[in-house]
Amino acid sequence: MSSLLAIDYGTKRCGLARSDSNRILATGLPTFEKRPGRSFHRHLRSLAESGEYACVVLGLPVNDNDDDFDHDDDHDNHDNAANAATSVGLDAAVNAPPGSLSAEIQSLGGWIERELGLSVVYWDETLTSVEAESRLRMARRGQRRDKGAIDRLAAEILLQEFLDAGSPGAPDLAGDRS
Repeated sequence: MSSLLAIDYGTKRCGLARSDSNRILATGLPTFEKRPGRSFHRHLRSLAESGEYACVVLGLPVNDNDDDFDHDDDHDNHDNAANAATSVGLDAAVNAPPGSLSAEIQSLGGWIERELGLSVVYWDETLTSVEAESRLRMARRGQRRDKGAIDRLAAEILLQEFLDAGSPGAPDLAGDRS
């Protein structure tokens, strides 16, 4: 129970990634496609019941302007979003207005803590999908755009950034919050 689970939450898909037990390397997991009859909460419950995860790193977009920035859509028009995200900060995203994507993500985080008993750490996920799409575009020139792969890689990038920062707020390998 020392691995971390990362979620890049979206309105259509959720990218997932896990860390190794030493919390050095992030690896993408299959993307969860939201469709009628499929419950993301049930999927998370089954992951939690595996006993493999100590904490969930939940990506929180600090540039969530009432869904102006929907990371399930094309990102080519958001080149200046990094500057806006830096000036807004994660604290502003944590105090998101009701109905925003950030508020929906926080609701999910509360459910994970209450119902699954896992710690949740919010981490700035701004532009992870843009970076993922850029990496995949370079690797797959001329091939069809795979949105599931973008979300999976975005979750992997999110988690790797968190791991590289020293996993602040996550339970340490002995189970205590660091």
